[in-house]
Amino acid sequence: MPKTKSVNAQDLKKLIDSKEKVLIVDVREDVEWNDSHIEGSIHIKLGNLANKTDQLPIDVPIILVCRTGNRSSFGATILSNAGFTHVYNLTGGISAWSKSNYPLTK
Repeated sequence: MPKTKSVNAQDLKKLIDSKEKVLIVDVREDVEWNDSHIEGSIHIKLGNLANKTDQLPIDVPIILVCRTGNRSSFGATILSNAGFTHVYNLTGGISAWSKSNYPLTK
């Protein structure tokens, strides 16, 4: 089974600020997404992710995000098993992002 790579909030912020091409996929529930999310991210609930892999670019690093990093870890495994090779889990999720005082949007 492919090993999921992790990225912390500071490294993700640097990636975003560098304008490097990455896709942030938020796998939380609708109510969580509507409350706040990382600007530029897209929303695909974890339960829908396996059925939507054809909508994601295979050649762009994908960072999966949830509240604490648990659901997004499962999401990263789903994508890795589907053949995606540049898949990362945001360690600590939105909670870690928020604790680092990085911006969230609605």
